[in-house]
Amino acid sequence: MMVRAKPYSEYAKQAIFLLSETDVLGLYVEGYPEGPYEAFKVRVEMRDEHGMSDEEWQTQIGDAEKVWIYKPRIISKVDPVKGYESPKSEIPFIHNVKILPE
Repeated sequence: MMVRAKPYSEYAKQAIFLLSETDVLGLYVEGYPEGPYEAFKVRVEMRDEHGMSDEEWQTQIGDAEKVWIYKPRIISKVDPVKGYESPKSEIPFIHNVKILPE
């Protein structure tokens, strides 16, 4: 489960690369936002589902009173995983992933 402070559905039906710091792990679809929900309830009662520490919550969600949740669905797994060329960017989404040759 993913938690966001603002709803958006731009990527709801688009396949997105699931990445680690160095590898392409698979493809997933984020899905549509569900909510809004009380941020405190999601933070405490759904901690096992979102897996965010208090520090991560503060960094990503901040003091938002309402949040939206997303339940991504894995479409495919890359096996074996492949490296990718990481662009120099500060944005959370990488729009053009260049997979490295084996």
